[in-house]
Amino acid sequence: MLRYLPLFLAPFLFAWPPVMMRWLGLRGIDVYTQNLLRMAASAALFLPLGYVLRPNGMKKAFSGWYRYLAPAALVALSQTFLMTGVLRIGATFSMLIGRMDIVLTVLVGALFFADERSLTKQKGFFFAMLAALAGVAGVVVFRRGTGGNVATAGTEFVIGVISIVLSTSFWVAYGFSVKMVKGGSDSLVILVMINVLATLCQIPIWLVARSAGLVDLDAAVGARTLDLVIIMAGGVIGMAGGLSYIYSVRSVGVTVSQAGVLSLPLFIAAISRFWLGENLSAGQWACGALLLAGLASVLYIEHRSRIRSAPANGTVAEIEGACEEPGA
Repeated sequence: MLRYLPLFLAPFLFAWPPVMMRWLGLRGIDVYTQNLLRMAASAALFLPLGYVLRPNGMKKAFSGWYRYLAPAALVALSQTFLMTGVLRIGATFSMLIGRMDIVLTVLVGALFFADERSLTKQKGFFFAMLAALAGVAGVVVFRRGTGGNVATAGTEFVIGVISIVLSTSFWVAYGFSVKMVKGGSDSLVILVMINVLATLCQIPIWLVARSAGLVDLDAAVGARTLDLVIIMAGGVIGMAGGLSYIYSVRSVGVTVSQAGVLSLPLFIAAISRFWLGENLSAGQWACGALLLAGLASVLYIEHRSRIRSAPANGTVAEIEGACEEPGA
């Protein structure tokens, strides 16, 4: 049973940072300062850890640091747009829309990677994808009555939705960029390198935001000790979630691990309900269930397609290993 622990631990850990960041946003701390501080905190902790656990791998990775720059920049952009959306339309709502990332991942893989192209020909693929997209649309349509001091209409709502879609798109691009540059690096090394470089990428983003008047230095300087602790805890918990996901992939395979991540909106909904007082309408819950069901179907079809296209003498473990998305 212990081999399944990372499967459930990963989405549980991933659920905390968005709720923490929204709470801090309600206290006046801007998203750009939050992202910079929380990523710096996680880098300060995990960089020494990487050198202790993987000294040779870290030295080799730093000598070829440029290989990780593109994924790091995509992570920085994804996180910035993610929190821009969360602060406007709420954590639960944002995560439900963001679950379209799996559909985009499968679609991009089928379009640009020959080994995954046969997926679109599988029975039920498009029906499953349409069900997931219909769920996303329904979550947006039935947006009234969400509560929790979130935007439900107007310019702020539109900005929030667009921000989440952009964040999701950058995250999908990040996944494929990691797949292309991995080489022989260890998963922990990849995660640490991307985190360090993403922190550096946040600096010009923060400076541009400051010049545009989007950074509130007074709120950041005047932040209470509790606020700073929560910012740093959000970065560390997010990195711990990333490590849990990687260990889950190694233990039970990427398909089962991705299915486990589909529970992320449910964990966020529970945390947001008690911490922020956010609620979803009955229509949003119903469409959220449709979204998750469609995404689960897409993952099942993808898994079935990979097994059928694998060599006759390939084992299930080898097939799952070929599906790994390192550093996710």
